[in-house]
Amino acid sequence: MDLARNVNLNSELAADVMTGLKTHPKYIPSKYFYDATGDRLFQEITELDDYYLTRCEKELLTRHHDRLLELLHDGRPMRLIELGPGDGSKTLALLSSFVSNKVPITYQPVDISAAILKVLVAQFKQALPTLHVAPLQGDYFQLSYSGHVGRKVWLYMGSNIGNLDDVQSLELLSNLNAFANPGDLLCVGYDLKKSPQAIKAAYNDAHGVTRQFNLNLLTRLNRELGADFELDYFDHVPVYDPERGEARSYLISTRNQVVRLARLNMTVTFEAWETIHTEISRKYTTRQISKLALRAGWNHCEDLKDATQGYAVTIFSA
Repeated sequence: MDLARNVNLNSELAADVMTGLKTHPKYIPSKYFYDATGDRLFQEITELDDYYLTRCEKELLTRHHDRLLELLHDGRPMRLIELGPGDGSKTLALLSSFVSNKVPITYQPVDISAAILKVLVAQFKQALPTLHVAPLQGDYFQLSYSGHVGRKVWLYMGSNIGNLDDVQSLELLSNLNAFANPGDLLCVGYDLKKSPQAIKAAYNDAHGVTRQFNLNLLTRLNRELGADFELDYFDHVPVYDPERGEARSYLISTRNQVVRLARLNMTVTFEAWETIHTEISRKYTTRQISKLALRAGWNHCEDLKDATQGYAVTIFSA
């Protein structure tokens, strides 16, 4: 069942949209990009030449899989918890290595999208039929990760940490640490600071898929909240601040207009060129990530980088 079709007035989506569109400047949390159409469009984005992040992370995990096996497996049964896995393809080589080395492992993908988890489970059942996959649907800020004998290893990959500000990052990493036992691990994948031109191209592809992905958010609000956004009068605008290392995405109203959200009994007035902030994608140095994790109670173990030295995975221990 598509959970996105069961939104009611008390839902998190309704509450967040009502709050975000009443605030100045306006915003909508990026997690609402991911309905079934959003999932499909994002998978298209990850395959584009301009969107280097997924490609670099896959290369890193494949090239360092022996070292990762050495770091992550301590002889105990392992619960590998991946937060926001997408279709899981970027961790397939790593999990294949664990399976071939007969590591006792449970893979637990965690995602807010039930649709993407269904796709992921089917793909892993075909690719690694002996792997135990135990999906967990929900917001990974709010879930419990207790109840496992052995080592828990969290994978927070895909540069997803870049979608959070420092307060949110600290909250998430602290929450995970609260469920960690001594010897449990956290692996964080993140984009390193680099040429602003390369970063801007990744969030504004020439084929317009990223634009479709962003505008689909308004289509979702039209469908689920009875809104009447006219997509022809909104556009997708990405910007990058190299000093702060922040790529930001906005939806921008191209004219004065009033939008009604019938199921919220709400109208929203937009001035021409007024924005809705939808996403932040931050770029880091390894030192910045380590300082953040240390504040949340994690200890630095090792940094691994891809062949271009533009993407990193850092392993931390509880």
